[in-house]
Amino acid sequence: MEPAEGGIRQPGAASETPTRAGGAPDFAADLALVETSLTDRRAQELLLERLRCVPRMLAAKNAQHGRVLDDVELEDLAQETILTIWTKRGEYTGRSSIETWIYPFCYHHLMNRLRRRFHRKRTLPLEAAHAVPARVEPDYGFVYRALAEVGPPEEDVLRLKHFEQLTFDEIGGVLGISPNTAKSRYYHGLERLRVLLAERRRDDGEGGQS
Repeated sequence: MEPAEGGIRQPGAASETPTRAGGAPDFAADLALVETSLTDRRAQELLLERLRCVPRMLAAKNAQHGRVLDDVELEDLAQETILTIWTKRGEYTGRSSIETWIYPFCYHHLMNRLRRRFHRKRTLPLEAAHAVPARVEPDYGFVYRALAEVGPPEEDVLRLKHFEQLTFDEIGGVLGISPNTAKSRYYHGLERLRVLLAERRRDDGEGGQS
């Protein structure tokens, strides 16, 4: 299929970043698509096809975090995330693929939803706070609650480092900070997390002796 005028492919074309000769990704074509989508209906349809990766990204990340959100919550979160991306698409600069650019939106929206979930759990009675869904191990759930108590910005760095296995350079790129700042937040957050886990072990020990 020949590309449409202005370098925008017709709807139905492969929903991925096109490549130049030699296989290098053509981010300029992605930028042209996003810029044209600000005024052109055909480009909007094609861009929406590209955003179909958002539910898949969110589902994959939710699975990595113990499937805390159910399918209905994930669908609602996907719509919320796509709306944010759509309203901010004019900020895309073409320095990476569209999919790479939208990853931080998916990450932050999911983490914010999980953070609110675990914050709400801490307001429940003790019995309910320990009522972890069957798909999640109790101790595993406590780690997430401890991370939520660490709170941003250190929490975000800890999650990216341990759950996403990103380097400090990559974490800096996702969060818009320098690698040194990412490293500093990581070690501060790790120390806080160790304190919280130690308090949990101490409380469990005292509870077992009573």
